[in-house]
Amino acid sequence: MKETPPLKALLIYQDRDFAKRENVPITAELRLSEDKSRKVEVRIEASGVIQVQGKTSYKYELAPNEVAKIPFHLNVKGHDTGMFRVKVDVYDNNNQHLYGNYPTRFVLSTPEEVLVGTQGYDQLRLQHLEHLLKRGKINQEQYEKEKKKIKSGVTDK
Repeated sequence: MKETPPLKALLIYQDRDFAKRENVPITAELRLSEDKSRKVEVRIEASGVIQVQGKTSYKYELAPNEVAKIPFHLNVKGHDTGMFRVKVDVYDNNNQHLYGNYPTRFVLSTPEEVLVGTQGYDQLRLQHLEHLLKRGKINQEQYEKEKKKIKSGVTDK
């Protein structure tokens, strides 16, 4: 069984904030649970329809049980898929890499909504399809047909 690194890296945001598509606030929260201070490097990455505003790289000396909060903002540009990730790598005093944590979120941007999740794009496409059905934008037959396509790995942009 693989040991869990003594580092928690969380992404804190409100799903509803993505609806505005511009200047979406996110906070990366880091906590080290070992008994030594460590050097921490943080990189914020984005792809697809997601763009990071401002600084994307940080370096810290993190003390035991200290919580570091890194606020940043995202923009959602266009209608397609994208993702954002915070890569947190921890080093000892000799700059040897010890471990990392890379929380990632997947994004599906459509004309109707922006969905965010952890399970990948197909999960977001299915969620969007359910929303279209509930709103009466598609009927049950269209829903079943599209759901089958998504589950079989065939997706249209």
